[in-house]
Amino acid sequence: MAAILILAMTVANIQPACAMDAGRLYSVNAGMQSAEDKGLIQLLKNEKENIAELSATDIYKQASEAMVEIISTDKAGSTYIGSGFFVGAGKVMTNFHVVRSAVKLEIKDYTGKSYKIKKILGYDEDLDFIMINVDSKDNASLKLCYDKPRTGDRVYTIGSPMGLTGTFTEGIVSSADREFDDKNYYQVTTPTSTGSGGGPVINSKGQVIGIITLTTPSGQNLNFAVPISEYKNAKKAESWKKLSLKDFYQMNAPYVKDTNDYRLSDSFFQLCAGSSWDDGAEDIGPAEIKENAEAALVTIYSKDEKGSVSGGSGFFISENQIATAYHVIKDAASEEFIEVTDYFDNVYRVESVKGNEDTDAAIITVKGTKKHGVIKPDFDYLPQTGERVYTYGNPLYYDGTFADGIVSTSMRNVDGFEYIQTTAPVSSGSSGGVLINKKGNAIGIIVFTLPKGQNMNFMLRVKYLLNCL
Repeated sequence: MAAILILAMTVANIQPACAMDAGRLYSVNAGMQSAEDKGLIQLLKNEKENIAELSATDIYKQASEAMVEIISTDKAGSTYIGSGFFVGAGKVMTNFHVVRSAVKLEIKDYTGKSYKIKKILGYDEDLDFIMINVDSKDNASLKLCYDKPRTGDRVYTIGSPMGLTGTFTEGIVSSADREFDDKNYYQVTTPTSTGSGGGPVINSKGQVIGIITLTTPSGQNLNFAVPISEYKNAKKAESWKKLSLKDFYQMNAPYVKDTNDYRLSDSFFQLCAGSSWDDGAEDIGPAEIKENAEAALVTIYSKDEKGSVSGGSGFFISENQIATAYHVIKDAASEEFIEVTDYFDNVYRVESVKGNEDTDAAIITVKGTKKHGVIKPDFDYLPQTGERVYTYGNPLYYDGTFADGIVSTSMRNVDGFEYIQTTAPVSSGSSGGVLINKKGNAIGIIVFTLPKGQNMNFMLRVKYLLNCL
C-alpha cells in the first residue's frame, strides 16, 4: 500500500437505492407468497433489468446537479478539497478520509451554493464512509446501485480534481475484484486527481456503484473505488457512529494533513454552462475523422536566435493557412526560422505569421500549393460535457497520433479566455494540434495540460483564430 495515494474528492446530490433486490424482499415468507406477491416480485425484477442505459451527456446532467465540493480546514488552518454527493434530501456521502482532520467544513454544489451543516448521520473510519446531514430538502440526488459491475463495464466520475469543480471523466472497470488490507475495491481507469476523492463512480445507467478512494501515482489511471455495497455493511457495523457536528470537530482536532488548497485557482477557473450548436451536419465515424485530419496535420519546428529548436503541431484550415498555438512559434527568430512539414513530408515556406500571445492563437500563412487536406473550423460550436471528441497532433514527435476522450467541462474560463477541458490524451509536442468534434470540424487548439493531474487537458476554442485571420 506504500504506493497507493488516498484521494480527496467532491460529488453531490445522490439518492439511495439502485433497483430494489426483489429476491430478498420476500425471502422470509417465500413459501407463503400469493399470486399478487409473485407478480410484484417479477415486476420489480423486470424494472431492475430494464433500466435504460444513458448517454454520457445525460449522465453528466444528472451527476452535475447532484455533486458537491467539500472543503475541510484543520486546526493549523490548512485546507483540503474533496468531493461528495447527495444520497437523499440533505444527505451527503463521501469518504471519511476527506474530512478526517476537519475542525471546519464547507459544502457547496456546482452552482456555488453553500449548505449549512447540521450533524454527522454516521461514519465508519475503517470502511471509509461518512454521511453528513446538511440543511436541504430539495437537492437533486443520484441513485445508488449495490450490484457488482463486470470488468470492462463503462463507468464515469465527477468531482473537483485540482479544484476544478464539475470535472467529468469516463473509463472502464479494470478489475471488479481488488483487495488491499482485507478491503475490497473496484479498479477503474476513469482519470482522477487530488481532489477527486469522495466522488462517485457511476455506471452506464446513471447509478453510483462506488466512491473514488485510492490511486497509484506511479501508474497511469490505476484508480480504486470502494464499492457502494460496502456502505450497507458499514451501516450495520458496530463501528458505525453518529455524532453532533461539535463532537465531530473535537474528535478531529488532533489531526492535521498536508493542504491541497486549490481554491487559489477559483479566480482563474470558473465553471460555465455548456451548450451545443448544431448546424444539422451528420456525425461521422472516428476512422473517417482520422483520415481527414491526417491529410491536414503539420509538424512545426521553430529555431530561436540561439539556435535552439522546439517543435509542435498545427493543421490546415484553408489552402494556405495553418492554425496553431502561438507559443509553438513565438520564439522563432523570424519567419525564415519556422519549418512546416505535412504528414506526407511536403515542406512549406512560411510567408507570414499572425498571432496573439494573450489568447495563444496563431495563423501561419504559407506559400505555394500542395495536395493536402483541410479541417474546417466551427467557430460557434460549444460541445456538451460528456460528448466524444478527438485530438490529432505530434506528441513527443510521434507524428500523426490520433486519440479520443470526452469533454470533461464544456467551457473553462481562464484569465478571461474560453477553453474546452477534455480527457483526450496529449503530451509535449501536441500543442497547436486540433480538437475535433463528431462532425469532423475543428473546435479547439491544444494548448496546455495540468501535469499533476490525470488527463486534465485544455483546448483553446477556435473562435480566437478569428482575430488572426
